[in-house]
Parts: sequence; C-alpha cells; structure tokens
Amino acid sequence: MKDICDEFGNVVNSLARQRCWSVIAGKGSGSRVGIDIGDKVRRRKPIENPYLSIEQQHFRGKFRLSIEDCAWRLNSATEIICASTSDNANEGPLVRGLQRIVGVYIKSVEFSFPTFDLTVNFSNGLTLYLFCDQCNSFDLANNYSLTYLDQMFVIGTNSQLSKLYLSLPV
Repeated sequence: MKDICDEFGNVVNSLARQRCWSVIAGKGSGSRVGIDIGDKVRRRKPIENPYLSIEQQHFRGKFRLSIEDCAWRLNSATEIICASTSDNANEGPLVRGLQRIVGVYIKSVEFSFPTFDLTVNFSNGLTLYLFCDQCNSFDLANNYSLTYLDQMFVIGTNSQLSKLYLSLPV
C-alpha cells in the first residue's frame, strides 16, 4: 500500500502549477464532474457529443480529476460557490460555479491519509474540497479518480486506493 500511496502522492503533487482548462458537469451527469488539467492530449478518437466544446471533443487533459460519488464543495474565503448538492441545471449554480475554475492555475493540492479527502487550492482564491464519504459495501461506489496519462488512481468505497492502467483509446 505504501508504494501505491507514494505514487498517488507524487501525481497529486504534480497538479500544482497546472492549469484547469475544462470542466464537464451538468444535468446529464448529476453531481459527477470531470476536470481536465495540464497539457492537452489529443484523443485517438474524438467524442461525438454536441454538449461538449470542439476542444473537449478532441482533447483530454494530461491529468483528469473525475469526481464520482463523493460529496464535494467549491468555495471562496467568504462564500460557498457550489457543491455536490447544488442545482445541476446546465445554467444552474453547480455549472456556473465550476466554470470559475476554468482557465485557472492550481496553487496547491493536499490529501489526507487514510481517508484520501482532497483539497485543491486555485490561484484565484477558490478551494475545491472532496470528502470521501462512500462507505456502503453493498453499492461499492467510487469517491473519485485521478488519471495521469495512462494511469488511473481510484479512491473507492471505504477510501480504498487502487491503480489501473488504461489501454482503451481515450
């Protein structure tokens, strides 16, 4: 576990000074969110989805933070911007709030052990908190995943960390 935890920590630390250039969220995805970070990597096959920009259809981030079933919150020093329970209508507070991190650099990232709760601090003063609260052994829901090129670190039920290698075209 120590080796995979160290690898995860190295990837998390690599997020600092990277730019968030895409957020995918809204009515079709519930409270799930995809955040593309770092250099743009051309997809082998574009995604044909009219709700995505041309850029999102043809590129993915060198890093991708996929918020799956955990609770999360984005706030400034003075207010809550949006959270996993916010209205996710395509022009609603969840989508509008998350757009505030697009084009913004990550200042620092921290995770806690053994829960793997994640805190992402942005250069514009906003902070994204992920709370790993998926503990139901029946549903086996993932909290979040962090993809770096062809490696995916998954924080699953009960904050179990696993690592997958992606071989599918992305």
